[in-house]
Amino acid sequence: MFYEQREQSPREWVRRMKQSLMYISPNFDCRRMVRDYMTQLYEPAHLQHLRVLQAGYGTVRDRARWTSRVREVWDSVRFVGGDFGPAGSVTSGKPVPMRAAIDLAGLTPEDVRVEVVMGRIDSNGHLEETEVMVLPAIEQQGPVAIFGRDIVPERTGRLGYALRVSPNHSNDPLTRPCTALLKWSQ
Repeated sequence: MFYEQREQSPREWVRRMKQSLMYISPNFDCRRMVRDYMTQLYEPAHLQHLRVLQAGYGTVRDRARWTSRVREVWDSVRFVGGDFGPAGSVTSGKPVPMRAAIDLAGLTPEDVRVEVVMGRIDSNGHLEETEVMVLPAIEQQGPVAIFGRDIVPERTGRLGYALRVSPNHSNDPLTRPCTALLKWSQ
């Protein structure tokens, strides 16, 4: 449209440009950016600070003790026996039971987050277009906890998966710290 009828101004292009400025710009202007920062970052951080302050920093001390305990035993946390997923081919749309048996080395199932990472297998054998799904604890047998659920693959083709366990600092993946304490199943 910009290049049509070059002997005069491109009227249709100008009309669409003005329309875009009027209807789209409010969604991408500085006011929206500042509002997003306020509502999604600064205000939640301030409210968390007030909660910590009101609790006399007890929650911070509890978190430090918890982190220290997890670091003490983490080398002993490991995947053990059990059913690590499907044997054979997987059909999209059909439930696949995923189970992980993990020796928690004295931790509780609430102390860890167990996830299955599933995606297509590329030509080099690597996972791509991955999806991460949490496996909840379903039973405990002494120091070993069983985590699992039925996963329904929505993709077709060569699918692969891996299981991983990490400390469960938070249920919110946006505020969950990324630490080196992460173990993958074999």
